[in-house]
Amino acid sequence: MWCRRLDQPIPVQTSSTTMALPFEMEKDPHDPRAVRILAKSIYRELRATGFSEGDVMALTGELLSLLTSDVKGHRAAPDGR
Repeated sequence: MWCRRLDQPIPVQTSSTTMALPFEMEKDPHDPRAVRILAKSIYRELRATGFSEGDVMALTGELLSLLTSDVKGHRAAPDGR
């Protein structure tokens, strides 16, 4: 099994490729199970394509960092009232 280094470019597939989800999003997109299932699907896809556990942890850290920045930006922005 090979591992992808984080400093190497990640091959991107065309937009015509879609990820198959094991559930219907039309029912209730706010269903807490949907998020859990989506996370598991993404994790499995990453691991199946060669990302190591460390790579997935690094990705998770980056996502949390982006979310934190976004939340801080919303709190710091004037609400216009």
